[in-house]
Amino acid sequence: MQIERVTSHWTTNTYYIEHNGESVLIDASDLAIKEYVKITPKQIIVTHGHVDHIEVLEDLKEEYSCEVTIQKDGQLMLTDPMMNTSGFFPQFKTISCKEAENTFKGKEFEFTIGGKLFKTMHTPGHSPDSSVFYNEEEKLLIAGDLIFENSIGRSDFMHSNTEEHLKNVVKVLDFFDDDYTVLPGHGNPFLLGKAKNDILSVVQWVANQERIVL
Repeated sequence: MQIERVTSHWTTNTYYIEHNGESVLIDASDLAIKEYVKITPKQIIVTHGHVDHIEVLEDLKEEYSCEVTIQKDGQLMLTDPMMNTSGFFPQFKTISCKEAENTFKGKEFEFTIGGKLFKTMHTPGHSPDSSVFYNEEEKLLIAGDLIFENSIGRSDFMHSNTEEHLKNVVKVLDFFDDDYTVLPGHGNPFLLGKAKNDILSVVQWVANQERIVL
């Protein structure tokens, strides 16, 4: 399985994943990803609809004539600049995308890349639509902004829920084995087992600050 990554001015990752004659794009933060696209993506899958993950979504969709998939609560984030937060950054372009062709509610969404099956876990908190995708055979976890190598995603947006976010971080850390490779929305890929203690320390610190019982 071939995985390529580019990082935008937001420090946000876009991934191109290719295997056995098929490919997908994960998030849409930087057009530089086109350099790596050798096989037209079947779809663009969005981990969540914040501006830094959809900034070039319409450009990539037009370039490859492919459909967009997002968790159903992300539809409004695609179309509403205040929901995707681009409306809060006057120094940057306001982003308003078309609705995605495909939406899912939770675990029922699966996709394949050249026969490799990816499953879904809806992990709201950072945003209502935040979701992770994983392949059990390759031990690969596409985490969006849920977790990073030494930290977790923010939960101070108007549509965030800190308690829900923390509980979903803990759920993911418990669910996946230590030997999973994590592709985060920001920062470098990392081995889950090596990062768990640091991530849990951040979770506990935030929980203490917010007086949340996990």
